Amino acid sequence: MFTREKVFDSEILRTKCNDKSIYQNQTFLKNIDLMLGTEYRVSLQGKGKSQTSVYNKKVFTPDKLPMDFDGADELKLWLTKRVPKALELLSDYNYDRRITVYRNWINKKYLNSCIIPHNHGSQKDFFVGVFYINYPKDSGKLFFTKHYDETKHHIEDYDDEDVHVVNETEGEFIIHRGDMVHGVTEHLNEDPRLSMIFEFCI
Repeated sequence: MFTREKVFDSEILRTKCNDKSIYQNQTFLKNIDLMLGTEYRVSLQGKGKSQTSVYNKKVFTPDKLPMDFDGADELKLWLTKRVPKALELLSDYNYDRRITVYRNWINKKYLNSCIIPHNHGSQKDFFVGVFYINYPKDSGKLFFTKHYDETKHHIEDYDDEDVHVVNETEGEFIIHRGDMVHGVTEHLNEDPRLSMIFEFCI
């Protein structure tokens, strides 16, 4: 079900959904656009545009997460069958423990935008998953760094041996520990890169 990929002293898990109707049906994509709205913001590198629902308080409430809308049921079911196994492989999770979706949001990256290296905290049993809904040629790539350095904002700022680049693909789901430092390289296609992000805690 999962491919294990070593990243420095840790690992990421990868699996792919081969049925595009699950994540690219018109109802699903239409509702994602409605949630993102029409607001754009400059990416953290100072150029390019991006949209995100992580700051949208109208969407981001305890009773209405981005997966709770028409067209998303099949993707939710697909993930539900895989996330527990992934957490079992990455931690001491067992099926008697509850999985909480701490946060869930959508990122849409346009030409020249990127994401600077960051992590999602140092808590034990906290994990990040990303599902790639649209991933055109020359999309921004997920990358990991050995350590966090607030003076380094781009992959080019790091030595080659301190960076691990992931060649992700459309329809892929990748999950990793939340404390792993990661970012996204510059997106180089007019067609946007669209992904859905999850934070899981157990």
